[in-house]
Amino acid sequence: MDLAMTGVVAGVLGTVAMDLGNLLFSRAGIISKIDVGMIGRMAAGWSRGRFRYRHPSEIEAVPNRTGLGRRDRAGLNPAGGRQP
Repeated sequence: MDLAMTGVVAGVLGTVAMDLGNLLFSRAGIISKIDVGMIGRMAAGWSRGRFRYRHPSEIEAVPNRTGLGRRDRAGLNPAGGRQP
């Protein structure tokens, strides 16, 4: 149980650190802000068996994709984007 809790805490802290870093660096103009909608579109593609894209423009739009992206970024969908 200790190992599972360590994994959860590490995942949450890593996600928070990544998001804060992205927020700070995107506000400074160093990088672009993470598009949660794009993450949702990628997750929806994963659930359909599409795992690689040459360019973000190849990712198809999917209804309600923002919720998928938030869930995947929070580490709540470790099954590779498959719907529960």
